[in-house]
Amino acid sequence: MVIHWLLPERVALLEGTVLPDREDLEDQGILAMALLLDGPSPSWGPGFEQLTLHPPESPWPSRSDLVQFLDFLLLMREMERPVLIGSDRSSALAATYLSFFLLAQGVSLDEAAGRVGALITGCRDNDLHCALERIIPHLLRAQPEEGERFLEFNRVMRALRKRCPWDRQQTHRSLTKYLLEESWELIEAVRQESSESLAGELGDVLLQVVFHAVIAEEKDEFTLSQVLQQITRKLVRRHPHIFNQRCELLPVGVEQQWESIKDKQEQRKEDEAARRYMPALSRAERIQEIAAHQGLDWRDSAGVLEKVGEEWQELQEAVHREKQDQIEEEIGDMLFSLVNLTRFLHLNPEEALHRSIDKFLARSKRVVEIAGRIGKETTTMSLEELDRVWEKAKKEPQTE
Repeated sequence: MVIHWLLPERVALLEGTVLPDREDLEDQGILAMALLLDGPSPSWGPGFEQLTLHPPESPWPSRSDLVQFLDFLLLMREMERPVLIGSDRSSALAATYLSFFLLAQGVSLDEAAGRVGALITGCRDNDLHCALERIIPHLLRAQPEEGERFLEFNRVMRALRKRCPWDRQQTHRSLTKYLLEESWELIEAVRQESSESLAGELGDVLLQVVFHAVIAEEKDEFTLSQVLQQITRKLVRRHPHIFNQRCELLPVGVEQQWESIKDKQEQRKEDEAARRYMPALSRAERIQEIAAHQGLDWRDSAGVLEKVGEEWQELQEAVHREKQDQIEEEIGDMLFSLVNLTRFLHLNPEEALHRSIDKFLARSKRVVEIAGRIGKETTTMSLEELDRVWEKAKKEPQTE
C-alpha cells in the first residue's frame, strides 16, 4: 500500500487499485475513506467514515457524484478526520477527483494538476492538466446548486439596498417586526403541513436573515460569511458526539449535552437564561426545559397533575377573596403548571392553545349561523338562549 499525503493529516491519495484493510489505514492515522469503485463496496466496520461512489464510464464524473464527494471531504474536515481517496479502477480516477477537490477550494488549474500529478507514478501533470481543462465546464456545473442560488440571492439583496428607496431606509430595528411576522407565518405553514407554503415561508424568513447581514456589512459590523462561519462553528462545538469523540446518544441525551455546553463552555448570559423576549407560553416551556436539565423537575406527570389541582384551588380562593393582584399571580401559576403538564405529556402548549382558539372560532361561527336560521342575532339573545345554541353547535358536524 502506497499513500501520498496531499494535505498532511487531512487528505491523501492511494496509489494503485488494491484497497487496504482497516489495520493498515489506522496505522497511517486514516479514519475515513472516499472510494470510487467498479466492484462491490467493502466495509471497515463501526467508527470508520466511508463514502462509496460508482462513477460511470464517461469522460467526466456525474454532478451527483461530485457534490457527494465534495460534501464528504468538507464534512470530514470539520470532524478532523483524515481522508484517503482510492479507486479499484485506476489511480488516475482517484487523482481526478482529488483535483476536483482542489479546484473547488479555489486552487488554480495549473497548481491542482501539478500538485496531484506529482504524487503518483505514471500520472503526469500535463495529462491531468489537459483532462481537467476539458471538463472544467462540467466541474462548474457540479458545484452545489444551493451555493449558486445563495450567492445570487445575496447579490439581489445588495442591489435592493442600493436602488430601492424602501429597502434603503430599513434598519435592524425596523425589520424586527417583519422577522416576527414571517416566523409566525412559517409556523402556520408547518401546522398546515403544506410543503409549498413551507418552502415560500422559509424563503421569507431567509430574506430577513440576509437583509440584516447586508445592513451590518454596510456598517462594517460583520458579514454574511461571518454569520455562516459562527453558526457552523457553534453546531460543531455543540455536537461533540459527532465531530469530536463519536458516541451514540438518544435525543434526550443530545438535548442535555447541548444545554450543558451552553452552561459550561459558553457561559449562558443572564438575559438569555431569563428569556423575557419570548411569548409567555413558549418562555415557560423553555424555562422548564432548562430547569429540568438542572435537576429541578417532577418525576412524572402525576406530580404535575397534583400541582395543577393545587394551583386551581389557590386560584379559586384568590377569586373568592377578590384580591386582584393575588388573582393575577394565581392565574400565572396555573398557566405555568399547565405548560409543565403539556411538556410532560410531550405536547406543545402553543399548538394546544391554537387548536382551542381555532375550535372556538369555528364553533362561534356556527352559533351565529344557527341563530340566523331561527331569525335571531347573538347580540340580543339571553345567556340561556346562547347556551342552548352553543350546545347545538357543538353537536353539529364541523364543515370547512
